[in-house]
Amino acid sequence: MSAPLIMAFLASASLLSAQSFFTPPSPPPEALPADQIFPRGRIFPFIGFSGKAQWQKDNGYTVFGPVYGDEASQMKALAEAKAAGLPFIFRVGLEMNFLGKGGSQSVQMKSDEVCAAISKQAAAAMTDPAVCWWYVTPEELRYWVPAEIAYLEAARKALATDPQKRPLWMYEPNNRDAAALALTGRHQDIMGKGFYTNYAGFKDDRVWVRWSAEQEMAALKKLGRKNGLALVMPELAADPEPADEPLIPVWVRHDVYAGLIHGCKGVAVWSLFKRPEVAKTHEAWMTAYAGVAKELTGPKALGQVFLFGEPRKSLALTQTAGPATVELLLGKARGEEATDISASDRRKLTEKFPAFSSAELAYGTARYLFLTNDTASPLIIEIKGFPKGCEIASVFDESAQDGSTGTLVLKLDKWGAAGLRFSALGTTPAQRWKSTDGREIEAQFVRLEGDTVLLLRAGQSFKIPLDKLAEESQKLARRLGTSR
Repeated sequence: MSAPLIMAFLASASLLSAQSFFTPPSPPPEALPADQIFPRGRIFPFIGFSGKAQWQKDNGYTVFGPVYGDEASQMKALAEAKAAGLPFIFRVGLEMNFLGKGGSQSVQMKSDEVCAAISKQAAAAMTDPAVCWWYVTPEELRYWVPAEIAYLEAARKALATDPQKRPLWMYEPNNRDAAALALTGRHQDIMGKGFYTNYAGFKDDRVWVRWSAEQEMAALKKLGRKNGLALVMPELAADPEPADEPLIPVWVRHDVYAGLIHGCKGVAVWSLFKRPEVAKTHEAWMTAYAGVAKELTGPKALGQVFLFGEPRKSLALTQTAGPATVELLLGKARGEEATDISASDRRKLTEKFPAFSSAELAYGTARYLFLTNDTASPLIIEIKGFPKGCEIASVFDESAQDGSTGTLVLKLDKWGAAGLRFSALGTTPAQRWKSTDGREIEAQFVRLEGDTVLLLRAGQSFKIPLDKLAEESQKLARRLGTSR
């Protein structure tokens, strides 16, 4: 074969490889409405307990609630949610005192009485379309106590009359594993246990997030829910030591993305209320979570990638520096100290994981790669398997990455997180753009022309003045304009 023919053959093979790499997956199901919260719609659930609806709306949260309190409190919060334009998670539940606090006996009620009482609580919200989920209290009902499971069954029966069939959720404690979650989860529609790293004693063992996500996903598998919803539940609970305060944004980004990498499809932060224990750093935590929320639900729309991206395994990841594995002592979450158990029992309570987590997802015409460093040491990771000459950008700051050699070298600091987007040369995935009056569209960025943004949608180009875009969309346009 002559040299020109060889070159043409190689070019053709390279083109076919690129076309295969960027073959888009199936689009999101048409049956899922764009204006409802997943799993009933396409909106990524970003939730914060006990917050303020308008602040949450302005900072990337897509759902208001849960909030605690009686029926009057729920109706007041529902009105607040409507005023802010957010759907609401409506709390139902009775004061059962299952734990016998204060030395008093738990409340004795028959299942039909529980069902009737919860039906009465939910009646005012049953026909309100602003309610997106039901939240059942008391929380942390124990699967080994028949009276508590009977209560949960009665609550589910009460809510089964919901004409909209909205999902039901109850908070599960940090230490529950897949077997335990499956026992209570059969009476719920959403899986959500605590992922509280610092609060549960895992400040320096943040691979706890991976373990937690894997337990939720395994429980869903046990229950036969292939497309079930599991939540990342990170904490906003306490002030860290002063020396650790600069790590708050690092912790937040790591914990949210590590949970999403391992299969979760929503985030619920506990709690946005300014508790005395977090008074000093509350604003820092709130700012960090708002930043991640905007990445997932704002113009970048990364939440859509995690909801509807198709898992792929084209990229080869090789760790070249840093510890290869990380160990997790599960006994910490069960209130056991390592010195209080035998070496044999300690080994049983210890699990070993790879040093980093990753997820490769095809969405639209782009390929995405998300990674988290689950150790307290820097890591270096080599990435191969993408077509040479494709465009590679960080999804967080839109900075261009050099993959011209066919190998991309990525450094992750301790607890670091990275997101990369691989695009065919000359293409840019659609972004979500929001106008100052709240309207949203998905369109491709073409270029920034002074104070005007040129966008492309369905083959048609059009211009939008920068000052007609919401602040977050203006920032995105400037970032994209600078990186081109």
